Amino acid sequence: MKLHAPSPAIAEAMPQILIFRLFFLLSLACISLGIRLMQPLPWAILSILQPLIVIAGVVVPLVTVKDGQLALWTGWCLLLFFHVPAIIANIQVGKAMARMDADSLETWAKIEQWLLWGRPGQFWHDMHLSYALVLRERQTDANRLLDKWDPACQPEGKDKGKIELPKAFRDTPSNYRLYGQAVMWQWSEVTATYEMLKKKQANTASISFLAARAYLENQEPLEAAACLRQVHFDETIYPLDTLATNLMPFFSLTGARDELERLTRVLKATNASVPQSLIDLWRGRCEITLGAADKAASVLAAAQAGTAVPLLRKRIARFLEPLSSGETMQRSPLVDDPSVRKEVQEIWQLFRRAAFIQEILSPRRKSICVNVICLLSVFTFLASANFLLPLGLTMDCPINPLTMGASYEGVVKQGQYWRLISYLFYHSDLLHIGSNLVGLYIFGRIAENIFGSSRFLAIYFVGGVLSGLSHIFLSDKIAVGASGAIQAVFAACAVGIIKLKGLPPSLRSRYLSFMGGITLFQILLDQFVPFIAVFAHLGGLLAGLALGTITSVRDPSRLDGLDDEVDGTQQFI
Repeated sequence: MKLHAPSPAIAEAMPQILIFRLFFLLSLACISLGIRLMQPLPWAILSILQPLIVIAGVVVPLVTVKDGQLALWTGWCLLLFFHVPAIIANIQVGKAMARMDADSLETWAKIEQWLLWGRPGQFWHDMHLSYALVLRERQTDANRLLDKWDPACQPEGKDKGKIELPKAFRDTPSNYRLYGQAVMWQWSEVTATYEMLKKKQANTASISFLAARAYLENQEPLEAAACLRQVHFDETIYPLDTLATNLMPFFSLTGARDELERLTRVLKATNASVPQSLIDLWRGRCEITLGAADKAASVLAAAQAGTAVPLLRKRIARFLEPLSSGETMQRSPLVDDPSVRKEVQEIWQLFRRAAFIQEILSPRRKSICVNVICLLSVFTFLASANFLLPLGLTMDCPINPLTMGASYEGVVKQGQYWRLISYLFYHSDLLHIGSNLVGLYIFGRIAENIFGSSRFLAIYFVGGVLSGLSHIFLSDKIAVGASGAIQAVFAACAVGIIKLKGLPPSLRSRYLSFMGGITLFQILLDQFVPFIAVFAHLGGLLAGLALGTITSVRDPSRLDGLDDEVDGTQQFI
């Protein structure tokens, strides 16, 4: 939410607005610098240069040519240059690992080395390259890379060759060693590594999932279920497609065909990046466990035909060849054991609970109402005077703050009540609309999940109107922007999280604490940043608290009566 005054006042205020934008940019650079300074200096010495270059890109133009706009553009370009490619590389590395694509993984590992300067770049290059080497069945070479960084393999004393890892990364080489052992199907080594890390209390979710797989391969389903419980995935925000992928071995190797097929539907609904051949491998192994040799052979043949990954083809052939030659690989289905069947049912219920939580608080589905509001706001901004005038395209644009903004003069004296809606869609600049739409996209989708689409719209627009009324009766300036309505949605979200059944207390507390921190930061920001509609923000916040209290939430108890609707698209609520 921003305030607009007549044109001369706007011209006088521009330096203040520019200072705020530069302050915001420098704050981001300082946060990046602070994160790097928290690591050991020999480790972070080169990576520290990146945020320092961003800061210099802002300060130098201000000092030398005294050009604030040039400083702003230079700073943003440098900030994005140092961070966006690294984020893209990290995403691509994850996808390559999921696809077991050694070529792509090697390529991105080399790129990553140049994006992360110094030892961090070399470290992650070696970690990811070691995984690629394992995919090529060159485990000895992979271990050589890991030994270079593993503290257990470092020389004693203060030798020059000793590399000090940040505390957060000290167990990473052991983790990647375990990943390699799993890829090579060295299940005894996996469980041994897992037990070692367990004693050090260094287990992560991914390690526990791998250990569960190892215990299953060794015909120890109860130990596998215990590993899965240690993840506590029903009490955290865990991506639904990743969770489904990690649970497939458990349901496959215990012979739980129904649960496995439901997981495949989840992966399809969430557009997961898991190769179909890998899914078919688990389906085939499940059929082997159940003794359905013909069906297993058919599914495994399709899996082998659908992949070009040499290692995966080799794994599939390990099961397909005995079936093709008529040999029996049947073993008693683990799920026939009552104790195992009980574990299967309990793990499935944990998954359904996790799916409910993940879809409420970290939704993946398309929230139509939120998307439409965002699009209308963007279209209004692109057709507005604040966007067109700097481009020199028009001098008589009817979409401007004087015609769309909320003010006492326009709403009360002139009776233009529609301004209490129109002001929500008008924004003054890119930073204004960008920050508002980010907030709407994050909390609007959660609110739409908690309350439903129609009630979400009511909260948004009623909250926006009440926010506008608070402003026009307590301020003499024109207000524009959706942040008052977003404050209402935000506050209603907090109330909805309190009212919503089925959320773990620990997760509820974390979310409410996080949202409380955001609220405190917003209140402090409102006191120091010029041209912020403080009363509109306050009115929206109070309106949201009231609306969230009187508006009913969706009933998650329906989850208990559903069988096939956990699909990652919100159909099960």
